Amino acid sequence: MRSFDILDHTADVIISGKGGNLNKAFEAIALALESLIVDITKIRKSKVIKGKVLLDTRNLELLLVKFLNELIYLKDSKKFVFSEISVNIIDKSDTMELHYEAIGEKINQKRNYIVGDVKAATYSNVIIERRDNIVEVKCLIDV
Repeated sequence: MRSFDILDHTADVIISGKGGNLNKAFEAIALALESLIVDITKIRKSKVIKGKVLLDTRNLELLLVKFLNELIYLKDSKKFVFSEISVNIIDKSDTMELHYEAIGEKINQKRNYIVGDVKAATYSNVIIERRDNIVEVKCLIDV
């Protein structure tokens, strides 16, 4: 199970992702981020990009922000947008790794699915909460 919401904020946008575990919550917030950029229902699944985010510390908030900024980098540098993503977070004794696989396509301006742009994920308003069997993650996005 996973779901996401986009919440209004005065200057920027706060996105949230919910899931049955941390991986699913990170997947959901990645889709929330992507939906600020493109209509994810119109993305063709023609390319797979795999990547990872490595931390030399154990800090989930830092991992979330670095992960979201990695996805923004994919859009800016490789012109890649996605509609599906899988995440695997590995929590080691003194480090953390996040491995992801995004399925999508290179941006196609002719298909009119661009809805906006984002600049960066910020450390402001980063929240990771566990309640019952749900994990929710939130992050403020500079648009």
